[in-house]
Amino acid sequence: MLLPPHAAPLSMLSYRGKLTGGPSLIIAYHGYRAAGHRIVAFPTNAAGMPAGSPIELVSGWDPVSHIRPQGSPIAILPLADGSILILEDHNGTLLRLAITR
Repeated sequence: MLLPPHAAPLSMLSYRGKLTGGPSLIIAYHGYRAAGHRIVAFPTNAAGMPAGSPIELVSGWDPVSHIRPQGSPIAILPLADGSILILEDHNGTLLRLAITR
């Protein structure tokens, strides 16, 4: 599987929760260019191998002056309720990704 340039995959998670609509491999890309600083999910086949195109779960962490800082995820961890904790080192934040109802 080819990964985009300037996107270092610092954390991966085999995920079976509701965020992605089925079994998937979630990857946190750490980086400072357009392909980096995002979290993507790859659907997986019956053997657990990535199959298909990535689905962006978190993106838009590009810096915009006085609106938002740049983010850089370094770790992702599953929680019992199906949400995911995201550790981000550019701003030193801990985020929770969950489905809202």
